Amino acid sequence: MNKLITFVIIFLVQVSAAFSQDIFDIWDMDAIRDSTTMDVETLWVADTTVENPLSLELINLSVGEIRYNSFGGRAGTIRIQGFFAYPTGESGLPGFLIGHGFGMEGDLDMAEGFAASLHSFVLSISAPGVAGSEGSRTIEDVVSAYPNPQDCWFYQYAYAVMRGLNYLEMSPQVDNGWLCVLGMSAGGVATSLADGIDDRIRFSVPVVSPADFICSVRDSAWMIHYLEAAGIDTTDSEFVYMQRYLAPIQYAPYFHGFVLSICGAQDEFTPLDCMARVYDCMDSSSNRMEIVPNFDHVTYFAGFSDHCGEYDSFDNTVGAFSRLYGTTASVLLMLREGGRVPPMPTVGAEMTTGGIEFNADVPLYFWATDDVTLWLSLDSAWTFTDYEMNRLGSFPYRYHATVSLDPSYDLSNIIYFVEVMGAPYLWLSSCPYVPDGLHPRVRPIPGEYLLVRYGLGISPSFERVDVYPNPFNSSVRIEASAGANIEIYDINGRLVYEIPV
Repeated sequence: MNKLITFVIIFLVQVSAAFSQDIFDIWDMDAIRDSTTMDVETLWVADTTVENPLSLELINLSVGEIRYNSFGGRAGTIRIQGFFAYPTGESGLPGFLIGHGFGMEGDLDMAEGFAASLHSFVLSISAPGVAGSEGSRTIEDVVSAYPNPQDCWFYQYAYAVMRGLNYLEMSPQVDNGWLCVLGMSAGGVATSLADGIDDRIRFSVPVVSPADFICSVRDSAWMIHYLEAAGIDTTDSEFVYMQRYLAPIQYAPYFHGFVLSICGAQDEFTPLDCMARVYDCMDSSSNRMEIVPNFDHVTYFAGFSDHCGEYDSFDNTVGAFSRLYGTTASVLLMLREGGRVPPMPTVGAEMTTGGIEFNADVPLYFWATDDVTLWLSLDSAWTFTDYEMNRLGSFPYRYHATVSLDPSYDLSNIIYFVEVMGAPYLWLSSCPYVPDGLHPRVRPIPGEYLLVRYGLGISPSFERVDVYPNPFNSSVRIEASAGANIEIYDINGRLVYEIPV
């Protein structure tokens, strides 16, 4: 017992010291950016013709599939699958690394669509443990940031993204001064982590990205299901370490590239109050936002009605993807041409005897449109109603709308934002107004559906272990099921003691 206690004491002291380390200390940028260890293998190449999702014109593309080396935590070196596409015969192209979300994988269609719409060299990768990429992606891999954050799947995904940037740098068709990343959902998390630590990134586009894991543990939100499936809660070290070292909001103040955040107004993974909080952490001069009205995490508003039940909603996929392709392409073009990206509109509200008066300031000298829409929710973001805003005659950059409402209505219960459509293919939103303390309502995602749809399994060897008191001074009690083995690791992931129960 004395020997056991000695090892446990050493373990906890190391954990305490580790939590005080800087978030950047967990990243070995020399190893990440070492192109000599990539060992790139090209499996096949071909030429094809695809349709630009925006202009519908036909584009000739060169395409192919590759593998390259990355890091898989305890698994060591793993091979990552990627599909590339770029306009045939062209050079000096922006390089885009595309990351997918849970339930998806890197594929050629995604590479082709973005290569055509962004006129770029695109590499669409499969995350560790997905499709043709080696590694593991079970529930415990996703939440396993303790004691070593490098064992967490999110860390390994961001690592693979930055290794993919090496491949883009090595490609003769790419302008190395324009390396960009775009990721959806979990890929958006990896995108933001990479942008926070890799100074090669000029432009990043996190799409429906869970930027603050704290927002994701509310009732029926995605993270609460993952934690429950793994047998842990928000007070356990696994989640505490993941929030501390791998939540994008921790990296937001350090983003290197220009950021375009795209999210649904009813997103279950990134509620609007989370979007607003992350926005406040970033440099507003190099940060823009587009909130897609009446869209969520590609669930209720994307035609997946098999699980929606009483919360069934309509399919707004076309509206969402037109904004994704269009706004990303427009902002990239403005950045590449050295022009200014239009500032985000701002909006405020005031209760009057006639209802709620909304005034929006829009920098019209950057816009070729009067298409300004107020999106208002009176039920905590469950539904949004659109109101056309009209330009005030004596204020060329100010727009106005009045919404009739009982004067006794409490403004602390409303959520709203303004969306402006510019030409061509450009949508930008204001930062959403969410009253302090008001949590947007999210449509519940059944846990069973979530885990099955996103292809996450639980290792049969996973077992919850209770340790108390924690921390401790001279003694500790460890409880586990009979027949289990308790393994104690230090902060570097080394096994220091094993206890059969």
